[in-house]
Amino acid sequence: MTPHTPFRGGVMATTFKVLRTLAATLFVTAFGMWLLPGS
Repeated sequence: MTPHTPFRGGVMATTFKVLRTLAATLFVTAFGMWLLPGS
């Protein structure tokens, strides 16, 4: 069993933050394409 270290926790938090940012970017892009068809 791998011990839980602050470094690993930081990596997980950073990964989650990046994934959340990517998800928000994709959502905004899709919403923009839906809002402005044919652009």
